[in-house]
Parts: sequence; structure tokens; C-alpha cells
Amino acid sequence: IPPSMTPVKTADGKDLFSGSFTYSLKVNDGSNSELNAGLQYVKWEVVDDNGVVKTSEKTVSFENRTLTMSESIPVTINGRGESNDVKIYIEAKDNVGNTITYSSTIGADNLAPRVNVEYSNHSVKNEFYFKANQEITVTIEDLNFDASKSTVDTQVRVPGWAAIGGNKYRMTLSYTSDGDYTFDMASTDLAGNHADIDIPVVLKKFTIDKT
Repeated sequence: IPPSMTPVKTADGKDLFSGSFTYSLKVNDGSNSELNAGLQYVKWEVVDDNGVVKTSEKTVSFENRTLTMSESIPVTINGRGESNDVKIYIEAKDNVGNTITYSSTIGADNLAPRVNVEYSNHSVKNEFYFKANQEITVTIEDLNFDASKSTVDTQVRVPGWAAIGGNKYRMTLSYTSDGDYTFDMASTDLAGNHADIDIPVVLKKFTIDKT
């Protein structure tokens, strides 16, 4: 009973989908209509960490019995918009009472990384001159954070991201030498959601002149 698309993986190896999607299933009751009683019903339930999202059931009368049932489950994640604990439960029963069950845990994320850019020295002169060192701290919050796609473009050494708990990651950059600098960055999570980053204008292009 595979998903209808090939998703990427969460950090713990679960299938990860972006936003709303369709989960497809196909149930078979053998291949011989004379030996197999045919399917009576297929029902499913989709549950995220906020509770039941969707339940549905499809039944078939004995007179119209079939050995195969294919269905598509539309999944929309509510609440905070990201969860790596979405559970899909499927149950099928044939006309003589044989029952099979299937379950899968996946991730669904339609929430972009939340990025906060702060700086220590606010004593700017003539729009972009600083007479002292500058320090920029970037904090990203995202359940499916992707360090390889959260990049900073500037003229000083860029350290790695440090996990600080609560799905948050932080980086601090130090500007201690006289010179001209620019700062830009981008962040995309594992589900492909792109962050809308508000970079203070004064950091986009600035000069440190301590002499």
C-alpha cells in the first residue's frame, strides 16, 4: 500500500511530504474470483498529533463483489502545519470475515523555517558605518531543519549550526576587523519549504572602521 509519490525522509527516516497530498492504497483479495469471497470493505483513518484528521470507509455488496479496491486518501495537516508523527491506519475485510490491517507513520510539513536575525552593535553612523565590532546571531526554528540548505553568505568565517533545543538552531558570526561587509542568507527545510527572511537593512551592506 504505497504512497502516491516518492517523498524525501525526515531526520529519523520517515517518509516526509510537503503540505497536503494524496496517499494511495490498493487492496487485493487474491486473484481467483471462484476461490476468493471478495472484499467487503476498506476503511482508513489519518491521525496527526492533534487528533483524528480524516476517517472514511468504502463497502461493496456481495452481489457486486470485487477482488481489488483502489482508493486515494487526501491528507491535509491541520494545527501547526508540521508533524513527523502522522499515522495512517488501514483495515480491509473480505466477505467471509478475514481481516487485514496496515499502518504507517509519515511526516507532513507545510511550514517554512522561521528565521530570526539579530545584531549586537546598533550604533550605526551615516547609515552603514560602525566604529566597533559587530556580531550577528541567526536563529532558525524548524521541525525538519536542513543545515545543508540553510546557508549564510558573508565575508567572515561561517561556523556550523548549533542545536539549542526545541527544534531551534543557532549561528553567531563575528566581525572584528576593519572592512566592508555584506550579509545574506537563505533557508529551505527537508520538505522543500523556503523561508521568508527579514534581514535588517543595516546588515545587508556595512563597514567597520575602528581607526
